[in-house]
Amino acid sequence: KDYSLNSLAKHYGLSTNGLKKILQNRSYLGEIKFAGQIHKGTHKPLISQDLFYAVQRKLKEEVLRA
Repeated sequence: KDYSLNSLAKHYGLSTNGLKKILQNRSYLGEIKFAGQIHKGTHKPLISQDLFYAVQRKLKEEVLRA
């Protein structure tokens, strides 16, 4: 089933921008952002790169539909 960013944000009690920020957070990939650059973190990734980039594609599709 497809969900919109707005419907997911409402369901979880978040703002649309807040949810988008969470979904784009590279920390889940085991990376950190420092001084404007992305670095490999010392923590283990929480999700796979495949899942992260699939979500990024969906977010981009959502923007294109709006």
